[in-house]
Amino acid sequence: MADPIDVAGLLIRASVPTGLEQEAAEEVREVFGGREARSQRGRVCFELREVEELDKVVRMRSIDHCQLVLRELPHFCQEESTVLERLETLAFDSSISWDKALCVWHYYHQHFCVSDKSTATVTSSDPTPCDMPSCTDEDSLLPSPEHEAHTRILAQDEGETLAIKTPSKAEVETLATKSPSLEQAEVKTLAIEQAEGETLAIKPPSLKQTDTTPTVLESQEKEISFRVTCTRGASEGKKHSFTSMDAAKHFSGGVAQHLGWKVQLKNFDVEVLLSIFDSSVSVGIGLSKESFFKRNIVHFGPTTLRSTICHGLLRLAGVRAGDVVLDPMCGVGSLTVEGALAWPCAYHVAGDNHHLACQRTRDNLNALYAEHREDQPSHLPADILRWDVRSLPLRNACADVIVTDLPFGKRYMSCCV
Repeated sequence: MADPIDVAGLLIRASVPTGLEQEAAEEVREVFGGREARSQRGRVCFELREVEELDKVVRMRSIDHCQLVLRELPHFCQEESTVLERLETLAFDSSISWDKALCVWHYYHQHFCVSDKSTATVTSSDPTPCDMPSCTDEDSLLPSPEHEAHTRILAQDEGETLAIKTPSKAEVETLATKSPSLEQAEVKTLAIEQAEGETLAIKPPSLKQTDTTPTVLESQEKEISFRVTCTRGASEGKKHSFTSMDAAKHFSGGVAQHLGWKVQLKNFDVEVLLSIFDSSVSVGIGLSKESFFKRNIVHFGPTTLRSTICHGLLRLAGVRAGDVVLDPMCGVGSLTVEGALAWPCAYHVAGDNHHLACQRTRDNLNALYAEHREDQPSHLPADILRWDVRSLPLRNACADVIVTDLPFGKRYMSCCV
């Protein structure tokens, strides 16, 4: 068993929608059992006590990005005349544990970052919540025997365990005569005396990879590339004597000299983050490369609301179990999708007067059902209707909560309203 990764002294800083910091801090307390979180403008910061807690971090619904904070220096920029020189030597500070941070970075990208090339698109004939058949016969929802008999696995990721059905002796002889290339692939016979028709689990043999793109996890074999991103701000009436580019340039020089990493502005491995506000400086490493707000929606519209904003609005609305939550102008259904995921004990009703909006909402709900049908096999607590918001076909006081994104703004060509 591998030794546990030491995360003592490390913090998680997560970016959140501006104005919803308190809701994100509340979610931190709920997820981590009352742990306190510092909320600043557009971000929350809390302690990381063990590396396995990263699984809870990536499942939080109110954060956009997360980073690992290595060191915070509250009075670093008081003497601005020597700031740039001290930034260059900051990388050598013994209080910044680069090895510890890189171990956490490796763990995160090994467990939570999936390459787009390895993501398979699965097409299923199972019924979806917005396209359920009217018949209730369970046999009608099952695949036909002919479909089961002719279904074969065409591709499988290397190293993944799968279940197959042992072919009959006649099928093996036919395959051997028609597939002389099996010897070239060095496929070894795993069960010679296996009974015909018996199901067994095997692990595919290791084949040569066609994609030899190196990963950062092979850092012992290749040089790590990095980029320093500096964000800088100051209180009203204050101004720094240096630019963000100057700060990033000097700090990256120190990192390259101390760690031996290669500066690379594009296609880099590690993003080192330098945050400066007034006289305080913090050093961190970026964990997430893509924002979490994109994970719920498949079909986007011209003004798709971020799922993190949707979560904050629903938290502000105080949704409780058994509530009927109404979004009368749903667009692509961002609020309804987020509500069905985060508050499955409530019922969410969405509607719009545009046929494309209703279709996109239905498609997003269907995609959500296909992704979570193992957790929620029967149905999702959501529905979509087409209506005119000026004359809703609803009884008075039938909804407990109304949350919506009003269709006003430049993208709706209503800037003069």
